Amino acid sequence: MSKRVIVLVLLVFLAILLAGCGTPRGQGAELEKEDFPAFVYTSAISLESYRLAVREGDLLARLPCYCGCVDTANPPHRNLKECFIKPDGRFEEHGSTCDLCGKIALDAADLKAQGLPLREIRARLDAKYLEYGKATDTPWPE
Repeated sequence: MSKRVIVLVLLVFLAILLAGCGTPRGQGAELEKEDFPAFVYTSAISLESYRLAVREGDLLARLPCYCGCVDTANPPHRNLKECFIKPDGRFEEHGSTCDLCGKIALDAADLKAQGLPLREIRARLDAKYLEYGKATDTPWPE
């Protein structure tokens, strides 16, 4: 694991602790680490990105994924959140084996922690990740 990823994971974890963010809308009770299915624990990036998806679901739902899941997932993903949490609230296994999804989510959280507005976060993610694959058809933030 690169030093940058480790630093990003640590920064995201710190930002999440300091922010005290809640669960995604429609989830009901707060999800704890013990509530994750076994597939979430495949790597440190996987675990941290699922934790992030629970705490920052509104953010990830407004950002695209660039791994190609728009064409390969069934049903196709519409945004980054759906790489980790299905529209019905169950956990999606895809994010546990796709490090690109995790890296995008961690970068998004890092940019948010820097105080950047959503449109700037989207622009920076597009600039960095559009070359990796077809993005989900996630509307631009207003």
